[in-house]
Amino acid sequence: MRSPSPARPGACRIRCASQIHGSLRVALDLLAAAVGPELGGAADNPVVLLDDEEILSTGNFHVPALSLALDATAIALAQVAAAMTERQARCKTERLSGLPTGLTTHGLSRSGLAPLSKTAEALTIEIRHHTAPLAPLSTVSADGVEDDSTSATQAALRVREQLDRIWLLVAIELVVAAQAVELAAPERLGAGTAAAFACVRERVAPLDEDRPFGPDVQRLAAEALVNGELGARVARALA
Repeated sequence: MRSPSPARPGACRIRCASQIHGSLRVALDLLAAAVGPELGGAADNPVVLLDDEEILSTGNFHVPALSLALDATAIALAQVAAAMTERQARCKTERLSGLPTGLTTHGLSRSGLAPLSKTAEALTIEIRHHTAPLAPLSTVSADGVEDDSTSATQAALRVREQLDRIWLLVAIELVVAAQAVELAAPERLGAGTAAAFACVRERVAPLDEDRPFGPDVQRLAAEALVNGELGARVARALA
């Protein structure tokens, strides 16, 4: 596969992949730092300390740091989703990858993997739809007595919905990348890449004649990604 030129549209999705994915790691680190205190703390108001025979008024139920971290995670996931969608599309574009259009050897009489781009684009749009910040949307209730809401619960549920789609996007990119490897036929793969390729091929056969790829994508996501199997196999190969 030819290396993409920086002058070509979308090339930064490949050249800057570490920066794009690294931004998600930064957001996840921020989220972990916000979740930890919540898991180890007491959010009751008032807090009853039996040993000290005290009743304390607290604001620990208010979690703006958690809401902010979830907002950042939602935005970072959208950045990664856009990059994945662009990369898998480039693999199927002959003038950019040097591989047959749609990654099919049957020419333009077949669709090959081209339809997966529409699925990836739809998933990315849904992921982007969940990026509007929720932390600033504070509300005051009970005639001005109650404190404002951080919308952290809604932010967490939103990230969960994004993740359901992210797994499918990762599976799509892996299916496309595996077919690209088949056609490019490199002399060898790196240890981690070879482990990932083998994991994909155990569940998804190479493309010959056109077939629906929805079941393949869903199976790969469920059996190798959500449960962490592919990541663990790659980690072992690189150890």
